[in-house]
Amino acid sequence: MSVRYYWQRVPGDWLGSKSPRQLWDVLMGRVTDDAVPRAISVQSSCSLMHYLLATAAPDDPAAELPLFGGGLLREGAEHPEYGFVGVELFALTPDDVRSAADFLERAPLEQWVAEHDPLLRERARELGFSGAFNQDWADYLVENLLAVSSYFREAAKAGHAVVSWQNA
Repeated sequence: MSVRYYWQRVPGDWLGSKSPRQLWDVLMGRVTDDAVPRAISVQSSCSLMHYLLATAAPDDPAAELPLFGGGLLREGAEHPEYGFVGVELFALTPDDVRSAADFLERAPLEQWVAEHDPLLRERARELGFSGAFNQDWADYLVENLLAVSSYFREAAKAGHAVVSWQNA
């Protein structure tokens, strides 16, 4: 199964004025708005990205922000058989976005991937990935981290909030 993690920049005031479903529709490209750029996503590496950031900087609360961070926005209901059914997004305020962008900007991402290679290999095994963590995957991880860093930097410059979602 493939896992994809999405980020969508939105004007900061949208967090209080749009429903989770409306934000999700923008995130998924179902609704376009000139006020927001396209969403970005990564495939299969979000758990390792989050693990690396949290492991490499355990005392920095901003390390938790880029993936699975922020407030939880939910719209839907609990189903007795299926659990929660509806939209569930993570939402970072413009202040959170600035903190995440600053953290990612100063983080030595390539160095962290190299230094934490054994831990990333073990974590990939624990998560049940079919292939072993290797240099190609390490390069892909760095590429994704740099893309997310750039996205957050641009969001911070624009004063945007960021909503994110994992599709598993």
